[in-house]
Amino acid sequence: MGATLLQPLFHFTSARRRRLEETLLSWLKWGAAPEVAKALKIHPQTVRYRMRQIDKIFGAAIRDPDTRFVLELALRDRLDSAVQ
Repeated sequence: MGATLLQPLFHFTSARRRRLEETLLSWLKWGAAPEVAKALKIHPQTVRYRMRQIDKIFGAAIRDPDTRFVLELALRDRLDSAVQ
């Protein structure tokens, strides 16, 4: 199910997809642009820009707690696998 939720991100280049995935995962963990920016070492406005893109991709689903949980698990699995 998680991989299916991430499917819309596969329309982007691998570099852009990776940035969006990292931003989304950090946002799910920290919940606010300043904390995400600090964790990713980017400007808070960059986080807000990326989150607007993510909001367009996922729409209202991104605000559903169950969907957020599944997204976080899928992103953790995907990003952890990419590192190894």
